[in-house]
Amino acid sequence: MPNANTLCITDVLQTIDFPVRSNVQIRKGDLTKQKVDVIVVCLSSDILREYVLQAAGSDVRKQYEKGKRTTDQALALWSPVLPCQQILFLPWVPSQHDVLLEQSIREFIALAIQYVLDQNYTSVAFPAIGCGRFGLDIAFIAASMYHHIIIEKYPINITFVIQPSHQEVFDAFQRAQGNQMSAVSQ
Repeated sequence: MPNANTLCITDVLQTIDFPVRSNVQIRKGDLTKQKVDVIVVCLSSDILREYVLQAAGSDVRKQYEKGKRTTDQALALWSPVLPCQQILFLPWVPSQHDVLLEQSIREFIALAIQYVLDQNYTSVAFPAIGCGRFGLDIAFIAASMYHHIIIEKYPINITFVIQPSHQEVFDAFQRAQGNQMSAVSQ
């Protein structure tokens, strides 16, 4: 992950607006630098969780340690250091079976967006869950995440943030967007 004190030029230059829903974007960058109301962190991603906690500072880490229950419960924390207002830590249990995996992705996204809506926020940023050490099919993950957002037509601004070093994940999200556009035009 990039150093918390560095600015990724790709945060600005490699944003793609999805034509189907102008409020959905895919962006290369650092999740902790997103200017959104809420960033979502997958609790089962130890590396991402630790990176975000480090970037958020010791006060947020203390709140996290105090509020942490088990990994099957969500935890939302205020973020005075990061550009987001809150960090939402959510559990996610991946599956090797496509049907169950897709269902778990839908539930993860729906839970996060329900929280955002309940708090009257208007924007959220997601990492590409399951595209690292879980060894899952990146194309399937990207298609499932993107498809769910488009189908549900959530009334908020949604950003998928891909680490700059993960070009294959970024490409998979671009393909998912292209496939969705092809399906819409047919």
